[in-house]
Amino acid sequence: MMKTRLAVLAIILVVAAGCGINAETVPKTYYVSTSGDDSADGLAEKTAWRTITHAATQAQAGDTVKIKAGKYADEHVVVKAGGKKGRPVVFQALDGRPLLDGTDQTGAAFMLDSSSHVVLRGLDVENYAKGIHAQGCTHVTVEDLTFRHMGTEKETPTVKDVSLREWISLQEWIPGSSEKETPTGQGVLLANCRDSAVRNCRFHNCNIHGIYLNHGKNVVIEDCYLEVATGTPLSTEYGIYTEFSDNNIIRNCTIRNIHPLKPRAKGLHGQAIVLQLKSHHNKVLDCKSYGTRFHFVVDENGYKNEFTRCDAYDIGVRRKTTVYSNALVCRNGAYDNTFTQCRSVGVKIGISMYGYGRKGPPSALQRRNIYRNCIITDGLYPIYLEPAEHNVIRNCVIADCAYSILLRHKQTGATNIITNTIFVNIPKFVYGNPPQASFTYCNYWNNGFDAPSGTGNTSVDPLFVDPANGNYHLKSRAGRWDPKKKVFVKDTVTSPCIDAGDPKSKWKNESAPNGGRVNIGAYGNTPEASKSSEPGG
Repeated sequence: MMKTRLAVLAIILVVAAGCGINAETVPKTYYVSTSGDDSADGLAEKTAWRTITHAATQAQAGDTVKIKAGKYADEHVVVKAGGKKGRPVVFQALDGRPLLDGTDQTGAAFMLDSSSHVVLRGLDVENYAKGIHAQGCTHVTVEDLTFRHMGTEKETPTVKDVSLREWISLQEWIPGSSEKETPTGQGVLLANCRDSAVRNCRFHNCNIHGIYLNHGKNVVIEDCYLEVATGTPLSTEYGIYTEFSDNNIIRNCTIRNIHPLKPRAKGLHGQAIVLQLKSHHNKVLDCKSYGTRFHFVVDENGYKNEFTRCDAYDIGVRRKTTVYSNALVCRNGAYDNTFTQCRSVGVKIGISMYGYGRKGPPSALQRRNIYRNCIITDGLYPIYLEPAEHNVIRNCVIADCAYSILLRHKQTGATNIITNTIFVNIPKFVYGNPPQASFTYCNYWNNGFDAPSGTGNTSVDPLFVDPANGNYHLKSRAGRWDPKKKVFVKDTVTSPCIDAGDPKSKWKNESAPNGGRVNIGAYGNTPEASKSSEPGG
């Protein structure tokens, strides 16, 4: 009986082959080594191939290419075949970290053209124009790679303080110079790619972009570290940059300027995460930026993007700084974006909404953007509007800044709303062009100016827990959140800012007892809101 079944199966396979039906091949494991030979079969370490480039021409769906540690010079790997769902083509390290060295900052280490289901894992890449150039790809995973010195090695010019787009359009580094090559370079470029991921990668000195997402969709960028190097031959302008991209997630990434800004510096000085040119419905979560000129930005008509728990730091810069830096930015027509539970510490301008033109007045209004539950401290201008309308700043803390707010364009007016916010330790109230924004249910304490007129505004000690160490929770006898112990603890006093917000504001995210009314400050309408006094308390 068994022999009969085997015979029937053999006949079926022969017939299928004759009809052009191909059964999937058994996945293979190939090996690459600096001591290998491309004329070998590549199926064992002893018969490894010499180049990754050759391996890419042989690997099929389901195959794995294991690359032994060593230096692979001038490799330009083109991956065309790609894999299938559940059967990716995998290129991964073996016994250490292989180094792909382009030697002259040209070409790409890996070129993926309309490939799908490709995994790159555990490699070091340096001295190419681009580390990875993927175009028209799906289901590409870049995991645990390190990129160094990507791009054209030319000294960054100091032409004038202009936008990157305008600067590149000059077509010359310095007017009159014989050098006409514009800067280039990316660690990872994903163009027209979707359903892909860049995880746990490190980027050092990548000219122009660490990660560049162009027309990307459903891409996840997470757990990456990117250095923004300014004042060096390869000056990274953007850590993570998107254009015309939507529904992507950027999560738990850190961007650090390893050459901190100098006072009154001109030219390009690094931008951490920028969602540009109609990028929309993207989420940036739990990211941190240190020392960049622009930290978290929506630019050129970007809309409905969300930044949540993103922190911007200019370490060592406090108040009256002349370093031009911006933390939470909507510019050049950005609209309907949301910043939630974000921080700006020491950045010159905390909440920044502005438009600029190459000539003349600002070119576009920033509309309907929302900043809620944010903390802005130790800067110059915590709020900057030029021009902006119908924006909302709600349940924030503004503390230890040199000024309170600045408006510099006549189009900015009373349509902007600032509510349920606490202003403390601010020497001056500087507003600029009238009319004022609407200030309601805000608390002003220990400032160098009287509280602006407005419904529900107060001037009382908010009773923060430990503002010197960045803890702006409100004290409460009924209980307030301890971020270290992760529990509610009780105080001997209760803040007058509890249950003092706009009666029309949402409050149901606050823990009971909550009084049925939102708290003023950065934790109003959040699970970390301080509790209302218990009956008889």
